[in-house]
Amino acid sequence: MRPGAIALAIGAAIGVAFALAAGRSMTALLHGIEPTDPPTLLAVPVVLAIVGLAAASLAAARVFRADPAATLRGE
Repeated sequence: MRPGAIALAIGAAIGVAFALAAGRSMTALLHGIEPTDPPTLLAVPVVLAIVGLAAASLAAARVFRADPAATLRGE
């Protein structure tokens, strides 16, 4: 799960940085929120991180259930 969590953290940091940079040029497309709206800039990465960690945990659980001997025999 650690590689998935690291990728999520890096992606969230890059995404927030790009959102802040692109926010000013996209002001006309944003209806009802400001380009630097703190709740939005916090909520979106948190929700995506929760979904990403859930996906990584499902993949990790699948790996733990696999039989190593059967996997090696299959290759």
